[in-house]
Amino acid sequence: MPIPTTSSRIRVLECIILIAGVLLLLTLGALWFTSPVTSGGVHPLLIALGTFFAMLLAAASFAYILYQRPSEIHRQRLAEAQVKYKARAELNEARYMEKSDLLEITLGHMNQGIAFVNADGKLLIFNKRAVEYSGMDEAQFAQPEFALPVDVRAIFAEQWKKGEFGPNGELLPEDIRQYFLTGTGTLPKSYVRRRPNGSVIEVRIEPLPSGGMVQSFTDITELVAAKEAAEAGARAKSAFLATMSHEIRTPLNGVLGMATLLRRTGLSSEQADHVETIRNCGDALLSVIDDILTFSKLETGMVEIEQVPFGQVLLNLLSNAVKFTPQGSVRLQVRGRHGAGEPGIRFEVTDTGIGIADSARDRLFKEFSQADASINRRFGGTGLGLAISKRLIEAMAGTIGVISTPATGSTFWFEIPLHVAEAPPEADQAADAPGPEAALRILVVEDMPVNQKVAKGMLRSLGHAVDIAEDGEAALIKVKSRAYDLIFMDMQMPRMNGLEATAAIRALESGRSIPIVAMTANVFETDRDTCLAAGMNDFVGKPINVPDLAAAIARMSANAPKRPQALQSSPPTIEFNQARFEALAEHVGPEELASIIDGFLEDTGRLLEQLEQAADRKQADEQVRLLESLREAAAVLGFSQGAQECQEATRSLDESAAALAKIRGSLQLNVARSQVLLSMRAANSRAA
Repeated sequence: MPIPTTSSRIRVLECIILIAGVLLLLTLGALWFTSPVTSGGVHPLLIALGTFFAMLLAAASFAYILYQRPSEIHRQRLAEAQVKYKARAELNEARYMEKSDLLEITLGHMNQGIAFVNADGKLLIFNKRAVEYSGMDEAQFAQPEFALPVDVRAIFAEQWKKGEFGPNGELLPEDIRQYFLTGTGTLPKSYVRRRPNGSVIEVRIEPLPSGGMVQSFTDITELVAAKEAAEAGARAKSAFLATMSHEIRTPLNGVLGMATLLRRTGLSSEQADHVETIRNCGDALLSVIDDILTFSKLETGMVEIEQVPFGQVLLNLLSNAVKFTPQGSVRLQVRGRHGAGEPGIRFEVTDTGIGIADSARDRLFKEFSQADASINRRFGGTGLGLAISKRLIEAMAGTIGVISTPATGSTFWFEIPLHVAEAPPEADQAADAPGPEAALRILVVEDMPVNQKVAKGMLRSLGHAVDIAEDGEAALIKVKSRAYDLIFMDMQMPRMNGLEATAAIRALESGRSIPIVAMTANVFETDRDTCLAAGMNDFVGKPINVPDLAAAIARMSANAPKRPQALQSSPPTIEFNQARFEALAEHVGPEELASIIDGFLEDTGRLLEQLEQAADRKQADEQVRLLESLREAAAVLGFSQGAQECQEATRSLDESAAALAKIRGSLQLNVARSQVLLSMRAANSRAA
């Protein structure tokens, strides 16, 4: 049976008091009218009823008073509680509204798009950036079909319809496209997509414990553009290095080659000393070019470490130790590194030379820097050797350092992980130490007359018979008419270049098995791969020398594995190269050189006319080929300014008229200077 509450009891008492009061009044009224006061008696029953109702009224009043006080206290407390909780509710609501406004303002001012999706795949919250990056209109979310919460698949379908992901969704990664189209797979933590307007959006997904997720959308267009620009710059630098390699090494090949051939002729001791000086200077120049190009390739990450028993770093340290030790000793120590980690090997080069001050050590491994500015004047060098060594060692996951005391000596050391070298095949050993060989019939395919003479003289000195072809078409004719044991093939030639000639020779029945060795100044791994892919067997870099030619012949004769060589180059000069011109005059004679220049002028007029025609027909490839031919011809004669203008013209084909005018002017100045030098040489000869 339920227990009555205080409030219900009070309501019952109030009814009893009211009824008792009414009955008492009725009783008293009846007594009054039926038994007047003047009458002498009162009816006993009425007296009893009046007494009863009076007692009932008194009891009800007492009980009412008894329960009324607690009720009032209860009502008071209840009212206070209501006020208290109402104030708290109003405060909480105000705080919630404040936080909600703050969140809305924050989301609205973020540069990132933000969206919250619950565990059911319903979009609950998003900001303006998210709408902007989605390709939808914010007004669409006011429509019933996109009223929040809305299924994200409905939004995806609308984006697809608007072409936000491309006509066929190709702007989306494949896994994301399949996830929304077929429901297969899972969303990755992040992915990148392009928009139709060209901008790039990075999408990141953070899962929540509830099963939902928060998506962020960031515009990374500028970052991607900067990355692509950097990659384009690296490719341009690579192309520049390849071009400069050909520009420098082709004429240097003529200088060193002619010096080598001249040394083998009957010379007096004084003449032999002069020739040796030429060779030493040429080798020194080649070493400087190598250092500059190696460092440039290291900067662009284009160097691939080759696992060989001894490397450039060790030779560099030993060379420095000898150079900076006028008297005393240089000692090389090699020891293994064993332990719990990866095995390694440590090299130490210790000298008793001039030493290095503590303040100069920080500059040692920086490019174009030496410990003392006077060192460059006293000992020479570019200041690149140690910088290159440091980068090479770091590329091999190693470390390099130095311990030095001024006026006492230095110890340069480096440690690298140990990779055991395999014994070289017998064929390679034979190639490294070429010995007497049977005479071969060799075809040299080279368009530059100077390089033709150099290669022919070197190969004849090795006892081989040599034929010359001035380009790929001439080589193809010679291969059809005569059998050759080996072909040395230049890469850049008119009419038919080296790659095209190789493909044509390989298509002949008689040319399928002839070894073909690329002979070019192009430098990079991609150039070597291109040669091998075209059907060539090996790769010899310019400037060529007798040992390299002999080694290549040995490898081809022994059918040894291909070991192509990658070379490097450096920037050109824009001045008239008088040293090259004088050397050429010495080799071929003034009269022959004058005849060559006359022929060059005729060829130049023809090439410039063809260039104008190619420019009118918008034949860019033909323009580049003709400019390259003219550049090489000018460079061989020492007309460096004209050669440089030809090189510049390849970068501005749209302004061919102005470029050709510059080429004409530069070549006219170069030719005029060459004629003056020839006249002076002739006058000196007559005076003698």
